[in-house]
Amino acid sequence: MLRFTILSVVLVFLSSFSAGAEDFSGSFQWPLKLEKQFSSGFGDTRPGRFHMGVDVRTGGQEGAQVFAPEDGYIYRIKTSYTGYGKGLYLMGNSGRMYVFGHLQRYNMTIGTYLQDKQIESKRYFQDLYLDKSELPVKKGEFIARTGQTGAGAPHLHFEIRNAAGHPINPLYFPVKFSDRTAPSFDAVWFNYIDESSLFPNGKRRAQLTPQRIGKTREFIIADTLVITGRIAMQAAISDYLARGSFTLGPSKVAVFIDGTLYHRVEYDRIPYDDNTYSQLDKDLHPEFSETYKRVYNLYRKPGNKFVGYDASAAGDGTFMPTANGFHTVLITASDAFGNESTLTFTFYGAVSADFLAPINKAIFSDSLIELPLNPEPNRPVFDTVVLSHPGTADMPIPVFPDIEIADDRIRLRGDFSQWTNFLLTFSADSVAYPPYYFSTSSTIPVGQVVVDSMSASIVSGGVLLSVKAVDPSINWLMGEVVTDAGRDDVFFTKASNNRFAAYYRPGSNSRNLQSVIVRGPVGYRPDTTILDIHVVRPGQAASISPAQDISLAFDAGDLFDTALLTVRDTVVPPPLSGAILLGPFVLGPEAYDFADWADFQSTIKQFEAPEKVGLYIYNEEKGWLWAGGAYDAASGVLHSDLGGTGVLAIISDTTAPRIVNLNIDERNSVKISRPNITFELDEELSGIENDLNFDVSIDGKWLSPEYDPERKSFVSKPYWRLVEGLHTLEIAVTDRCGNKISLTRKFRVHAKPGP
Repeated sequence: MLRFTILSVVLVFLSSFSAGAEDFSGSFQWPLKLEKQFSSGFGDTRPGRFHMGVDVRTGGQEGAQVFAPEDGYIYRIKTSYTGYGKGLYLMGNSGRMYVFGHLQRYNMTIGTYLQDKQIESKRYFQDLYLDKSELPVKKGEFIARTGQTGAGAPHLHFEIRNAAGHPINPLYFPVKFSDRTAPSFDAVWFNYIDESSLFPNGKRRAQLTPQRIGKTREFIIADTLVITGRIAMQAAISDYLARGSFTLGPSKVAVFIDGTLYHRVEYDRIPYDDNTYSQLDKDLHPEFSETYKRVYNLYRKPGNKFVGYDASAAGDGTFMPTANGFHTVLITASDAFGNESTLTFTFYGAVSADFLAPINKAIFSDSLIELPLNPEPNRPVFDTVVLSHPGTADMPIPVFPDIEIADDRIRLRGDFSQWTNFLLTFSADSVAYPPYYFSTSSTIPVGQVVVDSMSASIVSGGVLLSVKAVDPSINWLMGEVVTDAGRDDVFFTKASNNRFAAYYRPGSNSRNLQSVIVRGPVGYRPDTTILDIHVVRPGQAASISPAQDISLAFDAGDLFDTALLTVRDTVVPPPLSGAILLGPFVLGPEAYDFADWADFQSTIKQFEAPEKVGLYIYNEEKGWLWAGGAYDAASGVLHSDLGGTGVLAIISDTTAPRIVNLNIDERNSVKISRPNITFELDEELSGIENDLNFDVSIDGKWLSPEYDPERKSFVSKPYWRLVEGLHTLEIAVTDRCGNKISLTRKFRVHAKPGP
């Protein structure tokens, strides 16, 4: 009955929403006649931006015909080596703009128009805006062929923009596509975002696994999680459209808690001004991306003003329990064709889980365990107490002592001599709270430090401290975080027999977290771990120096939220053709994006060719990627734009590219009068910036340089017919650092020119 009531509320609520004020009707034709298969959806996240269209698969082949979706004219032609590669913009009579990316070539009329402009300017790169009278088109007219220019495998990027210039979801249009499969819920996460809360395993995040009910579109989660602080939810959601398609994301997601809408997002239109919010809309952290393609933040992160969000509940979509009790969650996810799935589950909200006072005042013997209770009224209400021997991680073994509960302590009497490690679990309303781990052994320390090992990871604007104690008999740890503004106490929770955890969020006056000191029972020496974490806050200009010869300068608008940044050395494969001058090092935390470009400054000492030095970012799949920089000779500082954290190094590139696999051979004749000129570049580091990096000619006559930076392949052909006889091919290639290679090759043509 509860499910029916909530679903009824949801359906009534959602029926009041449509795709904004957009009109998805009218004359429209899908631009391809291939079977509809997709590899990316509208609203997917790309580095620093939303994906503003859909990527249509073309069977791994280039050359499929592209047709005009409606009457109109060619508004814009743009060609480059990156982005959309060969792009085409068609203005429809409806006022909508249609964008086609990664094309192989245009039809003869458009291609001739472009070629004339390229020859006139001697530039391959073009960005041409046309008058409506120059290249009119009719609905269904062949306009181009699909390719893979710009980026990625063969596919067509297809985009529709409304009259205001905002991209809108092409799948909302009548695409004549049969899809009866609703989105699938793959995982859900609860994340603590308050000042100190931890889950029983000492983490700030807990993952739940949805289960489908039979063959329906309904999912449930059987586990009931206990929440004791403010939480934000995330979900991995995928949608399978059709045979041959990759999974896409949903078009709409809504979250209801106890029947109230806490968060809703719809990807029907995305203004370009909202592009920067893409990195807040979904979580692209590597720990997710290795398993899940899309993880949606089901709340509004600080600084996120994406227009697609909506809610009835006040706030940002997060939840904080104000009283003990159960709460029901309903998450709905639907695609552009109206297929909807639901996920329902419950969690238990508790104002506090502090049943015990600090356990350092406990009493242990073979027959008595006496633990101090948290003083009332701060102590939560409980109705059951269970003592267990941990046994294995998943199967604790119950122990059955006599239990006496006094005002200030709990006494457990029994034979405890056969075990030394225990956990105590309090329950209320049949819900088990996080257990307390403790040991009854009495190991006497011999002056050793209390910490066996410690790690500190930056998590959601704070530091998660994980400590392995030297002995399981240690029941409590306390600590202090030393900052530039003073010292702050932190309290550790015992998360297993010998592992402790604590979460620390810096105060508003802190600019640097210097170290953490951990103390334990009498007899153990404290231990200190260096943190050296820099705190940078949004809305404030700031400059930090996380390592020698490195600094980062932030303007007031460069961050969405408070950032904790640190630097550590790392080991990654060095470049084969360049010299590392500084690094490699990790600027952490991993995969943290800035709202705008920060100024990364590195001091270059006594290097004779600073113009050949740049900042590089390491990618496991692609190696060292150029991030660039401008050298200031007066200060000896290289200034580079940096958009986020990662593995970085300052590298000099003094090696010229190599031309390999050139298809023109002096020993063999060319038998056609307009031969293709193809070769590849062996270029590891700074790479090719634009078409001005190429100078290719036959008999001194310019050739349009078409280059694919992913495959590092060049192709061109003369736009005139070569006469029979000897000809001279000249190639010069210069990389971003000014390293140049030149090649001259004589070749003979044995073909009569055509008409």
